[in-house]
Amino acid sequence: MLDSLSKSKSFYFSFAYDLTNCFQNNFAQNFDLFLTQKKQKNHHTFFYRFQPQKRFYINFEPLENLKKIEASDYITPIISGFIKSSSLILEHENESIKIVLISRRERNRLGMRFWCRGADIVILLRKNYKNQIKKEGNAGNFVETEQIFEIKRKDSTKIISFVQIRGSMPFVWQQNPDLRCVPRVKISPDNKKNVEVFEKHINSLNLQYGLIIILNLIDRRGIQKKLGEIFEEILKKSQVDNFVFLMISKQK
Repeated sequence: MLDSLSKSKSFYFSFAYDLTNCFQNNFAQNFDLFLTQKKQKNHHTFFYRFQPQKRFYINFEPLENLKKIEASDYITPIISGFIKSSSLILEHENESIKIVLISRRERNRLGMRFWCRGADIVILLRKNYKNQIKKEGNAGNFVETEQIFEIKRKDSTKIISFVQIRGSMPFVWQQNPDLRCVPRVKISPDNKKNVEVFEKHINSLNLQYGLIIILNLIDRRGIQKKLGEIFEEILKKSQVDNFVFLMISKQK
């Protein structure tokens, strides 16, 4: 397992920066340390505390036991995703721009295309042997993508961060692979359950990001049209109002 992990091109870690958090979260969580080190005029090295997010912390479960024995210093958070950086020098402006792209895959509902669609519903087995349905609202293959711009001028440095998120449509549906080029889609007929799962998903996003702008990029034809219509119906029935919905049609 460790050998396959080391050969993979989609896992990343850092000893100097918490990759599970966006730049804004890292800065806010360590603002007091930043002020202290600034007073000490320690501009070359910035030490800060790691507070990794469990949802992007891909190796969270196997290393959780180390926290119980107070061995957190030996834990290195790993993310699944993509990282790329590039630099640009503007000679006439006497400034340089460094661009960093970080994509983080949420660990709660990872899976291959077609096999992992919609949002999840987990059936919990209680000690009294009675099943209880827990609507988690985790969207399939949810990804947080962050663009970080570091702009260095002769007398100042600015850092700008922009975050986007994407995921499978957050209601209960499946598209299991078969011999067809485009597998059939199975959508839960329980509208109430679909609305509850969607609201669970949106409320979770609001806690993390605030107001959400939803861009629906799905086609307006075939099975995708059906999915889009059901999604719009769920939005109308939902009691959650802390989001903005925009429909962008691909059909000319």
